[in-house]
Amino acid sequence: MKPDFERCRQAATLLLLEQKEQHMAVQVRSLSFQKKIMIDSIQHFSHLTGAPVYQFTGRKGLLKDGCTIVYQGIYLVLYNVSEINQQRLNWTLAHEIGHIYLEHQTDGALQEVEAHAFASHLLVPGIVLNALQNEGAALTKESVSSIFSISLTAAEKRLATFQKRPDIPFSEEERQLLRAYQPLIDQYTQQQSFCSKVDSPIYAEENAAMIEKMTLHWLYDGI
Repeated sequence: MKPDFERCRQAATLLLLEQKEQHMAVQVRSLSFQKKIMIDSIQHFSHLTGAPVYQFTGRKGLLKDGCTIVYQGIYLVLYNVSEINQQRLNWTLAHEIGHIYLEHQTDGALQEVEAHAFASHLLVPGIVLNALQNEGAALTKESVSSIFSISLTAAEKRLATFQKRPDIPFSEEERQLLRAYQPLIDQYTQQQSFCSKVDSPIYAEENAAMIEKMTLHWLYDGI
């Protein structure tokens, strides 16, 4: 049995469409879920329940970075605060949310691949990458890492996957998501265009006054 990547894309897209606001850097802990999901650290959960931390983080425990416990219809996503930085934590949470939204009943190799695919589309939607590329944005692992606030390793892998299937057909839901993201895409491309002009000697004198005016505005705004 092969991973159902289309299902992963669709599930991630639908979750993003449920949000009131869209952000290039998706923070999983700030998302709204229709399912009953709670997110907490393993350490805090252990403190509240008396369960030993090593039960979750040791060699014979569940996972080093995070895991999900189902109790009375509530999904409790636990993460290990001592092992991961913020970018890795965000990816770990997206991965665990993927298991939940894909309704995985087991945690085998196929389910792990699907959960990672869900996380990649949740944090870096393919249709948004495609739009950035079409509007002339230079997509490198550094730029993708910066735009979507993911690690360089995750950005490199996401780009590699995206570039393998540049002609992938997008669903109506993904096109709807693109319309929600378009103002953010326009803002990014306009910013990049402005920065490139500022760096150009031809525009240096022209932009000097604008930069000074903007600097004064930032300094005194709200005073």
